[in-house]
Amino acid sequence: MQIARGFGCEAKRIEQPQDLVPAIQQHLQAKGPTVLEVLIEQKQSSLL
Repeated sequence: MQIARGFGCEAKRIEQPQDLVPAIQQHLQAKGPTVLEVLIEQKQSSLL
């Protein structure tokens, strides 16, 4: 995040699923480069 901001990018961390769509919409309207860091919860698959 700090590296992206250091290069002049708008950057945002997404931690909640309900925040993803609004963040994508906001970043698609940005005038310059953007970075979205999306945190996901790792779940163990029952197939493994």
